[in-house]
Amino acid sequence: MFLPYRLKTQMRTEYLVKQQEKPVFRLQPDLVILDDTLPVSVLDTKWKLIDGSMDDSSRKYGLSQSDFYQLFAYGEKYLKGNGELFLIYPRHTLFPEPISDFTFTDDLKLWAVPFDMQTDQIRWPADCTHPVRNKD
Repeated sequence: MFLPYRLKTQMRTEYLVKQQEKPVFRLQPDLVILDDTLPVSVLDTKWKLIDGSMDDSSRKYGLSQSDFYQLFAYGEKYLKGNGELFLIYPRHTLFPEPISDFTFTDDLKLWAVPFDMQTDQIRWPADCTHPVRNKD
């Protein structure tokens, strides 16, 4: 089955701000999934280990607040504030499954998902709307 989606790496079309009509601070996500030319998902890889069991308010799975700010900027600029963002981390014993979504707004959500380096597979959340998520 043919899907109309394309994967673009290191997309560099958006900037965080303008100053006197000049773009400043280029935003360059690792991966953008496009439906024709329209971005539908932004994915960014992080090569640190997070802990899916550290779900209390102080430890926050070991996630970085600066990564959330970065992805929020990607979501606002590339997805126009509407869609799903994904932080991809290595899968391991303490992070076997996706972490439930983080809501920036009703229309903009972020997921932390595991990438299995043995199988080259991302474990997509069952309730995300990402176009190429696992079908199981």
